[in-house]
Amino acid sequence: MRTEFQTLVRTGKIHQLLAADLALTEAGIPHNLQEECVSGVRTAMPVDPSPAPGTWWAILVPEEFVEDAQCVLRQLPFVFTTKPDLWDGEPLPRGKMIITVAIWGAIAATIFLLVSALIRA
Repeated sequence: MRTEFQTLVRTGKIHQLLAADLALTEAGIPHNLQEECVSGVRTAMPVDPSPAPGTWWAILVPEEFVEDAQCVLRQLPFVFTTKPDLWDGEPLPRGKMIITVAIWGAIAATIFLLVSALIRA
């Protein structure tokens, strides 16, 4: 018989993941951890976490333990979700600005190179 797992938590905040992992372990509730990114890649934990925009960590629990696990997580001082946004890791405002500027710079450079290649052709 195959065990079906349900995503209980998805967060970009590593401290929330670790607190939830510890609470579930202490309660004896079986669970798995995985890292997910916006591109769809999923990696089983333990891996070295790589916090970045669009990277989340998920806790998966067997379906028969979902209610017990939710009761355990309600005791923690966090609000958990299964649909975090791109910036759920909460970078500092300056870090968020640097990442945004770097992305737009890369896009502008790519467009410039494509246009200059078309002009030469």
